Amino acid sequence: MEPVLSNSTVKMAVSVRLTSEELRLLDQVAKVRGYSRSDALRDAVRVAGPMIISGTGVNVSRALMSLEILVAECIDRVTDRDPGDVQRLVDAASRNVSEYHA
Repeated sequence: MEPVLSNSTVKMAVSVRLTSEELRLLDQVAKVRGYSRSDALRDAVRVAGPMIISGTGVNVSRALMSLEILVAECIDRVTDRDPGDVQRLVDAASRNVSEYHA
């Protein structure tokens, strides 16, 4: 994975105190993304900063509820058309989850 900062970027040092849990989470993010703690922290600030400033965010419960409604509707439509298609739909979704999200 490419580092977040290039050599031409002006760099400023900031010291941050973290709890052991925050540091563990930061290390986990860095490992998953394949870059340093500094890059992981910059990435987090860049993603979360604008949301915090604007007062927006992601309501995970609402997003999951919306997804469940869409899934239920999709399965109902597929079942009405051909009940055998439901398993193909589930298989395709499972492949996509493995390929793109896991």
